[in-house]
Amino acid sequence: MSINKAIFAIDNLEDLRDAQSALNARFRELQRRAAVFFQVGDKVSFKTRTGENITGIVNKVNQKTISVKTASTLSYPASNWKVSPSLLRKI
Repeated sequence: MSINKAIFAIDNLEDLRDAQSALNARFRELQRRAAVFFQVGDKVSFKTRTGENITGIVNKVNQKTISVKTASTLSYPASNWKVSPSLLRKI
């Protein structure tokens, strides 16, 4: 049974809330695991919502996000970005 079919098979709100809590807990766990692979000073890249590729240096590793210091690009000035670890790639 696929995940979508299993979710749509849930027929009451209490069970659906329990499933949502379990999924959120699993998502947070996977985010924390991904953050372990990054250290301050790592050179990383990520794509913005508009699809532009941004590169920068890891400035701080938080529990849920990683702070990345970037140089200026054509579309964005130099700044700090808070990025989910799952969206980052080491260069």
